[in-house]
Amino acid sequence: MPADFHPDLLVIDEEQKFGSSQKNDLAGPATNILKATATCIPRTAALLEYGGMAVSRLTKAHVTKEIKTRLVMADNRAKLFASIQRNVQNGHQALIIYPLAETKDAALIDKKSAEGAYALWEKRFPGRVRYMHGKLKEHEKLSAIAAMRSDEADILISTIAVETGIDLPRLRHVVIVHPERLGLNTLHQIRGRVARKGGVGRCDLFFPAPISDDSRKRLDILVRHTDGFDVATENMKLQGFGDMGTSGVAQSGKSISFLPGHTLEYIEIKWVADRWL
Repeated sequence: MPADFHPDLLVIDEEQKFGSSQKNDLAGPATNILKATATCIPRTAALLEYGGMAVSRLTKAHVTKEIKTRLVMADNRAKLFASIQRNVQNGHQALIIYPLAETKDAALIDKKSAEGAYALWEKRFPGRVRYMHGKLKEHEKLSAIAAMRSDEADILISTIAVETGIDLPRLRHVVIVHPERLGLNTLHQIRGRVARKGGVGRCDLFFPAPISDDSRKRLDILVRHTDGFDVATENMKLQGFGDMGTSGVAQSGKSISFLPGHTLEYIEIKWVADRWL
């Protein structure tokens, strides 16, 4: 493709995964751009809120479903395990997300990897557990997903490698270990793997160790909101939305105003916008 070629229409799916420079490099001055996402980055959320971008929203899922999200502390570990066991016994599947792919330190009990956790889960559910992470070979990852889809397994141990693109009809329960290490957008994407065919699903955010008040406040957004755009808007307020100019170098953080020469926080920009409206 010639370096100076620019399409008439550019469609960017999962746009939150790409930086502004990556998107701009593909587009020309006359390119029509369609961005698709369930959880946009703070800068995009700000452009939507302040009228800098036209938006169409799909407000209903293709199926009727309800996903309940909870914050689960370490002292409720036994109850959490019992709920996973109950779901499996009722014919459903569970997904357990760990922050690490693998570790050589066997002492990391609460921060164990997906690979290390697999052995522990396999003892509880012999032959019914699979694991995957980004360091595995492609055929190994596909084999784990195939076992879940063919009902050979009930529990998938993984890292955020399953954030998008995994569709398991029987998956009704996801547990994310140490969710404070992940962004809200990523957590919402993982939550979206549950109840893909409809019904009631559960997303449990499990904390093996105490968390800060700031982390609890941030993660409570997922408890209160199930719509990705609501999550993105709240996330924007917490992170700031960076540079709303055409360069868009900063996509979160201290907000650089669309007023030349001014750097303002979110609440100040909001006040100005309200006055103009």
